[in-house]
Amino acid sequence: MSTIQIGKTSVTIDSNVITWTSGLAIDADGAPNAYAPKGTPALDYLANAGHPGDWYGIVTDNGQGDGNPVVQESNDPCPGSYVSTTALVDHSRGVNDPLRYVNSSMVPYISVPPQLRHAGVKLGDVCNVTYGCVSCAAVVADVGPSDSIGEGSIALANTLGINGDPKHGGVSSGVSVTLWAASTQGWPRDMNDVENQVQQLLSSAGFSV
Repeated sequence: MSTIQIGKTSVTIDSNVITWTSGLAIDADGAPNAYAPKGTPALDYLANAGHPGDWYGIVTDNGQGDGNPVVQESNDPCPGSYVSTTALVDHSRGVNDPLRYVNSSMVPYISVPPQLRHAGVKLGDVCNVTYGCVSCAAVVADVGPSDSIGEGSIALANTLGINGDPKHGGVSSGVSVTLWAASTQGWPRDMNDVENQVQQLLSSAGFSV
């Protein structure tokens, strides 16, 4: 067993089981209406996807940070909005397809810092997230900055009874995560399947479910 410090949070690594307790910041990434040009309604502030010359949260026409943002067309979920990305993707869909990415509004997911990726955590790994008396199965769908931990999707927050507004929601403490490294079974998956896998992992670890 070992402990690493990520920002102000202590993270315990015990074989393939990684645990921590932190706050929860809301990650809108992957939602088709997460980001949009100025003047167009969107879930989150565009600054959270970067800025001209350094885009990192949306698809660009050249696939680089200095490209021009790709705007959704009439047959896409949110015409006029940008295509918001997540690290976990559905490889059967094209890069410019908003449905390639994990929808924050629909799928309970967490974002992890690079240190946990180095500790063996893979995209698509499963976890159990608890706040108060409510628990929710979730997947690892995004990678965040190295100096903080505790970021999750709108759907995760809403399920836990936390305000899921990316601009004004979240909580500062009390969210506990039990994550199983290398537990991924690919993506996309039915969330009922993820829930069943998490329940089996909790039972195998001796937790009451």
